[in-house]
Order: sequence, then structure tokens, then C-alpha cells
Amino acid sequence: MKKVFFVWATCCLILFSTLSARAEKKPLYSDISLVEYAYECRTSDTGSYIRHNSQVPVYVPHIVRSEGGTSLIYSRLPEEFHQTVAERSERGLTSLLAGSEYEIYRIKFQDKSSAYDYYLFIDPESSLPVLEYNIFGLAF
Repeated sequence: MKKVFFVWATCCLILFSTLSARAEKKPLYSDISLVEYAYECRTSDTGSYIRHNSQVPVYVPHIVRSEGGTSLIYSRLPEEFHQTVAERSERGLTSLLAGSEYEIYRIKFQDKSSAYDYYLFIDPESSLPVLEYNIFGLAF
């Protein structure tokens, strides 16, 4: 039940950030919207999922405070920094997830240019998403 809640909360966060970005109308930020999410599998063979994630653009979270409250908005990291961040994340996550089984959820989201699939790993011991080396937003 915790896993489903955290996947649901993550998806709500993405959707909320999309609505916040539209409300702010700041051209600097990416418009990210959730398309769908689904349970993928439970496996200790996470390598192909990690490699896939390293191809997804990196989004950096920003907290924006305004009269209406606080919003979380994502901006896309420029391409020249993507490879360095992706390689570091891929190495770190491969090491971190080695030897244990993880539940994997596929999150499909869209920014201004195209749609992407991203795999979220759920720690079997805590039933929480693995946040370290998470290149989607560096942290959910």
C-alpha cells in the first residue's frame, strides 16, 4: 500500500509542478505533465532500466515562492551537462541497487518537446522510492 501511495504522490507532484509552471508562465521552465504510470516488474536485474533512465533529460527542481504560496517547478538541464550527470547517476545507481530485488514502476511524462518513459525503483525494505541518483529531478 505504501508503494502505491508513493508512486501516486510522485505522479501528483509531477502534475502539480505542471499546473504551477502554467500559473507562473515563466518561459525558463519546462512544462512537465504526467501521461501515465504503471507497475513494471520486480527484479534484481535493473541494468537495462538504469541505462534507459540515463537517456532521459535531467530536470532540476526549483522552489518558487509567490503570493499564492510555494510551487515546485522543474527546468531542463542544458544538454552540455546531461552526459556528465547521466553517467554519474548511472554508475551510482548501478552500485546502489546491486544484489537486491526492486519493484519498478514506469512513469510516462511529457515536456514541451516530447514524451519520455522513466523507471522509478522502490526499495523493498522501506517500500519507498529510491531518491539517490534519481536523474528525473535529482530528487522527487
